[in-house]
Amino acid sequence: MKVFATTLDLDPVRMGIRNRVTDGSSLRGDIQYLGGVLVEGRIDGEPLIINGHAVVLATGVVRGRVVVMGNLYLLGTAGDESMPIDMEVHGLVYAGESSRALGQLACASKQFFAGAQLVLKMRRL
Repeated sequence: MKVFATTLDLDPVRMGIRNRVTDGSSLRGDIQYLGGVLVEGRIDGEPLIINGHAVVLATGVVRGRVVVMGNLYLLGTAGDESMPIDMEVHGLVYAGESSRALGQLACASKQFFAGAQLVLKMRRL
């Protein structure tokens, strides 16, 4: 019997994440990050391109067109009724129990934890 992990151990330094959007911050537009990003605030991408891993914490919100070249760790919100997410993740998508998502997701692989609230049209890359 194969047993899956039920917790995530996230270490932004070890993951090579060099960028942070702090709680209370709001960014909008054509944005590109090198080295990954930790999102505690809000980003509306038109598009948002992340060349590394993305961690969206419980207070974090990402909306619009998003491309992640690494893994996505979703503990917050991706898309909502006013701006659904259109996300392409070239690594793994981990959606934690506090995550919420509305829109479209294309990804290489995924792991969703119990409690995740996801309304997504999905396809595999």
